[in-house]
Amino acid sequence: MLLFLTLGISFGTSMLYLIAPNSEQMFSDQYNTIYALRSEVSLVAGSFINKNVFYDIFFSNIRVLVIFYIFSLVYGVGSLFLLTWQGTILGVAAGLEAKKLSGVLSLPFTFLYYMPWGLLEFFAYICTSVGGCLLYIAVARHKGEKYMWYNLRDSLLLLLFAIAILFIAGIIECLAIG
Repeated sequence: MLLFLTLGISFGTSMLYLIAPNSEQMFSDQYNTIYALRSEVSLVAGSFINKNVFYDIFFSNIRVLVIFYIFSLVYGVGSLFLLTWQGTILGVAAGLEAKKLSGVLSLPFTFLYYMPWGLLEFFAYICTSVGGCLLYIAVARHKGEKYMWYNLRDSLLLLLFAIAILFIAGIIECLAIG
């Protein structure tokens, strides 16, 4: 459900970005984030997978993953705010690309471009949020040390699973933009 919520936020944001007047001002924070990320990742044409680009993408996603984990540990479902933020960034990025092409009609194609790695990244962030929430609930309920260790194990397994997913997503993103 969280994945569909995030995708709905992305699609709604992209539609609003294309339709609203002064959308660059309305979504200036997302706009600035997108261009900051693009300037971090320096693309070198002609290579199958540029290791520097991959490391930049992967470690940037790992930083976001750690923030998701901390938010879910401290606030429980507070990482929902971060999922919404990530959804709006994807929506503005898709809106920017659609605006370059033919507007609203090209929006499904721009989403198809971002979806192969975008879905994996969202899924990894959701797994991390669930893992952090498991640990948050275990600490909040104080049901006993035995349950605490089970929840800690499950939380760390979800975190490792999310890192593996981000690794795959980084490879796909390098292949798509390289």
